[in-house]
Amino acid sequence: MFYLVSYDIPNDSLRTKTAKLCENYGFQRIQFSVFAGEQTRNMVEMLIMEISDLFAKRLGKVVVIPICFRCFEKISYIGMSDLLITKQKSAFGFEEEKVVIL
Repeated sequence: MFYLVSYDIPNDSLRTKTAKLCENYGFQRIQFSVFAGEQTRNMVEMLIMEISDLFAKRLGKVVVIPICFRCFEKISYIGMSDLLITKQKSAFGFEEEKVVIL
C-alpha cells in the first residue's frame, strides 16, 4: 500500500526526529512536512508506535493516510517533476506498477 505521512509539529527537535523516522522507514519527502512511500501495514504500524513514543505529551499532529495505487495515480502535482511511475516485471513474471520519488 502507498502511504502519505503529514505532520504539523511546532517543536524543531521533535519535527526533525519525526522526519528522520519517516526516512528510516523508507518514506521520501515530497514537501517540507509531507512524506510518501510504499510500505507494508506492519511497518507503518511500527512507525506510528515510534512516533507516538516521541510525542509523550508534546504538541503536534501526525497523519498517516493510506492511498491505493489507482487513487495515487489521480493525484495532481503542480511544480513537482521528480515523481516517476514505472511498470516492472516481478520475480514471478507479473507486471507491477512501482512509484519512484526521485
